[in-house]
Amino acid sequence: MISFFVCLAILIGGYFIYGGFVSKVFGPDDRVTPAVSMEDGVDYVVMPTWRIFLIQLLNIAGLGPIWGAKRIFVDYFRYHPCRWCPRLRFRLHVYEARRSQRS
Repeated sequence: MISFFVCLAILIGGYFIYGGFVSKVFGPDDRVTPAVSMEDGVDYVVMPTWRIFLIQLLNIAGLGPIWGAKRIFVDYFRYHPCRWCPRLRFRLHVYEARRSQRS
């Protein structure tokens, strides 16, 4: 348990040290974003900050369960929904041959 708190302290300390370094080197600027300068209501739309971060969170958190389940089916069960596809069948054959050479 102590190692958890030590690692957490290192992570928090690194966040502040590295964050300060990045802020000094790159620094925030006052440029106008494309959503403001080229707003057309279709491709470039000004959005509230909370919605932008929510979209980023859903994009990151939403792919984990999809790709995780795919990896379980393909690697563990050796099943793929397009297994009848000849190109995929060849790739699975090569993958299984390489996998058997490792063990």
